[in-house]
Amino acid sequence: MPSKDASDYILRISAGPSYDPSTHKTVLVNTDEPVHISNEHCEADVWVRVKDYRGLPKNSPTDSPYFHTPQHKTDRSSITFNFTPKHSINGSDLLFGNDFDHPIRDKLPYGFNQIFWAIKQAVDPGLQKDSDADKPWFYGALLSSMNALRIGGTEEEEEEKEEPDPKSKDQDPQIHPLYLEGATASGTTIRSTHTLPTERRARRAHFLSDDFKSSFSFDAGRNYCCDFFNDAIDFNDFTVNLPVSVPILGSKIHLMEYYNGQPVRYVLREGRRGEGEGDGKVLFVVVIELVEKGEEGDGEGEEVEEEEEEGEEKQESETKDEGGRGGGYVDEGVD
Repeated sequence: MPSKDASDYILRISAGPSYDPSTHKTVLVNTDEPVHISNEHCEADVWVRVKDYRGLPKNSPTDSPYFHTPQHKTDRSSITFNFTPKHSINGSDLLFGNDFDHPIRDKLPYGFNQIFWAIKQAVDPGLQKDSDADKPWFYGALLSSMNALRIGGTEEEEEEKEEPDPKSKDQDPQIHPLYLEGATASGTTIRSTHTLPTERRARRAHFLSDDFKSSFSFDAGRNYCCDFFNDAIDFNDFTVNLPVSVPILGSKIHLMEYYNGQPVRYVLREGRRGEGEGDGKVLFVVVIELVEKGEEGDGEGEEVEEEEEEGEEKQESETKDEGGRGGGYVDEGVD
């Protein structure tokens, strides 16, 4: 049975283009180095920041300048990404959230519906769920889920470099990336056409309307920049700080009490899991795992091992080329 003490674990975060762990790469948390993702649905770059990070790879930064900007001083985590769809996706169909491979219905705390309502207020106002399913999910439309949404230009456009306003307290050229609400290039026309509010909270509320969501399209070949951040979820001690108190549990939920060994998985996908093509419409996933102390290795063992194997294969191939096919000089010991 997994330990219920968060201090017995550290974090390992990976990202990839599918649910298959073999396609994932280690996320270098709190750095400006993204995981690049490419599949039949999109091209994307993903960054993860966690305040007071305890995890892999070893010697990862525990903090990020991101958390010292005016708008993020109280936040505990951020999943920042940009993506370019390879086919157009209706605004109602592009979803962001969590899903699981195994049931969680027997592990949910008493009063979970009240807790879920409170989480919606704190994290994602458009969040929906099927927590009783064999493969449970919690998704919201990306249009109302994202704390920051910047609509960019198309691949055909030569986007102008976005220069930060030195007078603005909301921009810091030293933080990369720092995506703010807005638009660049022809994305400004998109926002204007859809009369999108300029303030991020108002834009999230705007897209709670099914009509507004369905009238929006994520265009093939257009770049979109997003930031999903909050001050409610603390991944270091696996707690959720609710904006209101719920009966018995109060305002702080200790998730370790309900932990059944499954990782927390964030998914950007077209359509809910099990609809249409089943699992086949994933744009990318970010997996946050709890690794028991003493079993973590170096956090990059598989990648290192693969590189060593490739090196051995290359060396063996070169040896065969030189000795077996006479492709190189062979020293026969004759002066």
